[in-house]
Amino acid sequence: MKLIVSAILILVLNFIVLHRIGLVNHAIIPIAVMIYLPALFFFPSLIHLNIKGCVMVFTVTGFALDHVYNTATGFHLLCLVCCIVSLRFVALKDKIGKFSRPHFLQLIANTFISLVLFITLYFFPIKGGTWTPINFAVDLILSSLAFLILCPWFNKLCTQSLDTMISTMKNMSE
Repeated sequence: MKLIVSAILILVLNFIVLHRIGLVNHAIIPIAVMIYLPALFFFPSLIHLNIKGCVMVFTVTGFALDHVYNTATGFHLLCLVCCIVSLRFVALKDKIGKFSRPHFLQLIANTFISLVLFITLYFFPIKGGTWTPINFAVDLILSSLAFLILCPWFNKLCTQSLDTMISTMKNMSE
């Protein structure tokens, strides 16, 4: 029960933040820049959920990212899973929260996903979906700056929300 409620809470927070990023992108589209932050969503799930919860959250969030960024269905899910597998090889789950700056691992993952998407679009262009090298560089720099601001905030938001939910559930059961 706690796992399902935690996964749903993280998923709702993912949707809210993803929707807000979509609104910002919609507002800044006239200046031809885009904020691209797919790796923002994988770290809270990894820390607070077991593998089943992560898979549930990644599946829905990955498809939502595909919808918002108009990419091939399953692209972001595959990228998020690859990042998690890579991160599990780099550090065990118990040690992830002990890193002094876990946000940099997410920034590396975000840069990796951006690069994979750029290479994919560069070699396999889709109708109305090109990303020039200059636009990619500008978007990556702006996204990285936004990421360094949003990542600690979002991770803290997820942690505090889950703590509040757990304490509320304990109070209700007493």
